[in-house]
Amino acid sequence: MQKGQLVLMGKSDTDALIRFPVEMIFDGKKFEFQVLRCRAETYVFSIGNTKIKAKVREQPDGSLYVSVGNSNQLIKGQEEALGLRLTIGTSTTMLPTVCDPSELRSDVNGKVVRYLHDEGTEVKKGENYIELEAMKMIMALKSFEDGKITHNKSAGSVVSAGELLATLELKDPSKVQRIEPFQGDLVSLSFF
Repeated sequence: MQKGQLVLMGKSDTDALIRFPVEMIFDGKKFEFQVLRCRAETYVFSIGNTKIKAKVREQPDGSLYVSVGNSNQLIKGQEEALGLRLTIGTSTTMLPTVCDPSELRSDVNGKVVRYLHDEGTEVKKGENYIELEAMKMIMALKSFEDGKITHNKSAGSVVSAGELLATLELKDPSKVQRIEPFQGDLVSLSFF
């Protein structure tokens, strides 16, 4: 599911803050909430003319117990290199970091073995463009779109998951996802 991304902050991250922004990208829209901390565990999330009051209690395992109206949910967030794994109650979803197909990133920690295309040559969608060594195995990564490749690393470079390996001058630049700011009022959150 490639719907969006969300930045989670635990209670310990927000203790010193009274008012702070939280951005969430969902379904091609950027939602910019203003959060007001009213009490130790009470927050008001505002967007447009909508205000959502939530009680948030951090649990010993780092998860958050969230109450909105009569609904209560345990929320766990695990940041990963390419997004946020979010568990709300018994439902788990991956909210990937917004993907720009012109940026080819590693999804593992490893070492660059070699690029499979010369600098400036055409790479086709779904075609392998690089080989990485990870845990003594060689793996090839695929391009998400057609375009001319520019290498960002050299053979032997050690890379982390999420790190930029190459860029593409896209054959069809309209493939870059445009994130529009949310306009209007938020009727309800489907999380609860």
